[in-house]
Amino acid sequence: RDEELAARLAQAARALSGTQKAAAGRALLDLWNAGARRPGVAVDLAIAAYYDRRLGEAALWTERARRLDPRHPIVAELAKALAQEGAWEGLPTGLRARTTGGELAFAACVLATLALLLAGLRLRPARIAGAAVFALALAFAGLAAQSGAAGEAPGRAVVLGDTPLSDTPGGASNVDLEAGRAVWLEGAAGDWMRVRAGSQVSGYVPKGKVRAI
Repeated sequence: RDEELAARLAQAARALSGTQKAAAGRALLDLWNAGARRPGVAVDLAIAAYYDRRLGEAALWTERARRLDPRHPIVAELAKALAQEGAWEGLPTGLRARTTGGELAFAACVLATLALLLAGLRLRPARIAGAAVFALALAFAGLAAQSGAAGEAPGRAVVLGDTPLSDTPGGASNVDLEAGRAVWLEGAAGDWMRVRAGSQVSGYVPKGKVRAI
C-alpha cells in the first residue's frame, strides 16, 4: 500500500543518510522483493551500492530505475558518474537513456503519419517537408530499435564484479569483464553462465557474477 511504502521508504532514507547503510540496503531490497517496483526504491539501492563502491550493483539498480523512469534526474547523474568510472559499458546513453524504446517508436509513428499527410498535398514545399519529416521518422525508428536491442530487451544482465571471461566453464581466460558492464545471457551450464559481451566476445562467468536486469 502507498502509505506503508512511504513510511518504509522514509525510514530507509534516514538509515541511508546516517551510519546504517547496510540496514537501509536490506530494508530497500525487502521492499523491492515485496513488489514495490518503484523508481525511488531502485534509485536508493543504486545510491547505497555506489557509496559502498559496489559499482556493478550500482549500475544494475540504476538501469532498473532508468527503465521505470528514464528522465529521473538522479538516474541521469548516477549513469553519468558510473560511465566516468567505466561501469556503464553497453547501457543506454544520450537520447536512448532519457527515453524508452516504446516512446521513441511512438514518436516515429507520429512523424511517419505527418510525413504521409504532407506528401499527400499537391504543394511542392509540403512534399519536401514531408520527405524531411519521413527521414526524421526513420531516425527515431532506428533509435527505438537500438534502445530496445541495447538496453531494454529481455536477456540483458549486468556484471556485478570484475571477473574473467572463460572459454569453457572453469577454463582459461584471456578477457576480463569489468563491474557494471552489460552483457547478454545465453544460458546456464551448472554453476556457470554463458554470456556475450559483444559480437565477437562471449564465454562463461560464475552465475553469482551476473544478474539479470
